[in-house]
Amino acid sequence: PARKYYDIKPEVTAPGVGVFSSVPAYMNGYGHREDYGHAYARYSGTSMASPHVAGAAALILQSHPEYTPEDVKLALMNTADELKKSYSVNDVGPGRIDAYEAVHSNVKVGVTDEVATVEDGQKVLISATEGDLSYGAVTENEKAYKDKKSIEITNKSDIEKTFDVKFKFNTVASISQDAEKNGVSFDIPSEINVKANSSSKFKVN
Repeated sequence: PARKYYDIKPEVTAPGVGVFSSVPAYMNGYGHREDYGHAYARYSGTSMASPHVAGAAALILQSHPEYTPEDVKLALMNTADELKKSYSVNDVGPGRIDAYEAVHSNVKVGVTDEVATVEDGQKVLISATEGDLSYGAVTENEKAYKDKKSIEITNKSDIEKTFDVKFKFNTVASISQDAEKNGVSFDIPSEINVKANSSSKFKVN
């Protein structure tokens, strides 16, 4: 099952360009080494985006101390905002984190899956609930290949909710193939009803 080791990354994106942040004062010149009025600068990269995610996770746990790390990740992924331009899920995951929505959301969507980890120096698969739906890498062969996953939607509100489900095949510039023309099908319900304070599980083939 080597294909199971291929997952969708990143899981979220966060503000990370031109972020005004604290820095060691000496980085603005030796003469400012003790002048904390100059201990700020603008930087870009994952070192700026990561603190935004950590801060959002802290806010989630402050409001929901019972959450597991898995719950926190699902909250961030489920409520991420789609970016304005059209990006591949492999570039931005589900989108940019929305801390307010992540804290206040009363819906959880999770995919029952197996993820890779290392135990005693060996790669092993463990059961987990993921925030994305990935079938991993599939090697081309002459035989038909089928796989299925389970998605569970939990509605923590006091009203019944109906979810419209849509999907589109991912495309990657210069190497894309037309999925439907190549016999790839995706079977998922178009509508899911979840009663108040309950969960609903369904298969995706």
